[in-house]
Amino acid sequence: MKNNCYARILEIQPINFILKSKYEKEQILDSYSQFLKACDFDFQIIIKTKKENVNSHIDYIYENKTSNKKLQHEYCNYIKSLASSKYIFLKRFYLIYSIKTNNFETLNKVEKELQQKYSLIKEYLELCGNYVSDFSTYTDDQLCNFISTFINERENLYEFY
Repeated sequence: MKNNCYARILEIQPINFILKSKYEKEQILDSYSQFLKACDFDFQIIIKTKKENVNSHIDYIYENKTSNKKLQHEYCNYIKSLASSKYIFLKRFYLIYSIKTNNFETLNKVEKELQQKYSLIKEYLELCGNYVSDFSTYTDDQLCNFISTFINERENLYEFY
């Protein structure tokens, strides 16, 4: 990579913190604190938020046969009202970390260090209840498309809001 810097992008599946009990919340915060202390390297967390399209969910509800059509209809109206009030969002969380190398380090050594950091991040965030995945199965084209969505959304930021 340019300037001898190598990066890795991870996707972190969020948990619904609000629905957790007081004890679970304390455990999660303690685990997250341990995660921050264990990471002796720089990283960035990016939160990508977009309004959720609820039409497919509503279609699914109407497709299911139910004996209580009134309840089904009221539920769909409730979902539509939430969506129109901008309360339903899809949030995606990404963690990016990198390492700088000198010209003499082998690619194998770089990959090993990136993997060690990935294992550390995964271990601690899974203690918080999060699922961590990376983009190692992506092709170069898929990864470029993924990264370009961030750039394109940033350029259109004022159009979205």
